[in-house]
Amino acid sequence: MMDCADDFKDKTLSSNMEDMKNSFMLNCAKKCSDKHLLNLPSIEKRLKQIVEKYK
Repeated sequence: MMDCADDFKDKTLSSNMEDMKNSFMLNCAKKCSDKHLLNLPSIEKRLKQIVEKYK
């Protein structure tokens, strides 16, 4: 999974425009949170398996 902080550094080193940085960070945060939301069903399934194992 791509790390937002690294991606932010790579794309903003060449530009000091504050608006561009803020816009990029918002887009990156949304993209990263969307990836985590897609993983929630599998995380929930795994947690249920662990709970069943230790009942």
